[in-house]
Amino acid sequence: MKNIKIILLLLFILQPFVSGAEKTDDIPVGRIEFISNNRCEVLVLASSDLGLSAGAPGNMLYTVSGRNRIKLTVTGTQGRFICCTFKCGGKEKIIPVEGADVHFAAKDNSASGYPDVKILIHRLVKHYRDFILAVESTDDPEKIAAAVNSLAASIDLIIPEMARLNDKYPELADFMNSPPEELKAEVAILKETGPLLSEAFYRVSAFSSHRPVNEALKRLQSVMKKMESPGK
Repeated sequence: MKNIKIILLLLFILQPFVSGAEKTDDIPVGRIEFISNNRCEVLVLASSDLGLSAGAPGNMLYTVSGRNRIKLTVTGTQGRFICCTFKCGGKEKIIPVEGADVHFAAKDNSASGYPDVKILIHRLVKHYRDFILAVESTDDPEKIAAAVNSLAASIDLIIPEMARLNDKYPELADFMNSPPEELKAEVAILKETGPLLSEAFYRVSAFSSHRPVNEALKRLQSVMKKMESPGK
């Protein structure tokens, strides 16, 4: 595996979103597992990595109780649980229901600026960090190959969303170098992850003579080419 493949992936972090794709609906986050009416708090179990990515502190989620739409404010995460607060006490009689579905809606988060972009960035960072951890914790070529394949599959799945966001926010063409105020924290996270990702891929390159690793790297390179030419 030549260094060019490593560079391609690092450029993926730094380049703008690719173009084309249609708008998506509200994002399913998970289900309410626990409610504290006294503390006006709920724990939401994320049903997917995408759902967990919506759990950035300050994000607004929502659930439905009867005909009532209840907003939940994210305060943090614990593993796959998203911690939220909701309005209760006083005249507030509407409370969430255990087992109820929770969603993320961009319209609830428009005031925070680029809420769907933030979700994608946090999703990317999670995929990168899972990959880094997997690579650094083994010397088994089969496990190295599995980590590369997993990263390739994860990136492949989010290409349509990257396309949609590029079309929606053309002003973010150079967001890594000149981020708007709303995305500075996310850009900082990406830049911190870059060197760690680079180190992980140099480690992977040491196993490139093993057939499973070499094939996994070729798959990743194929995904990168697909990202450069979406819809083809």
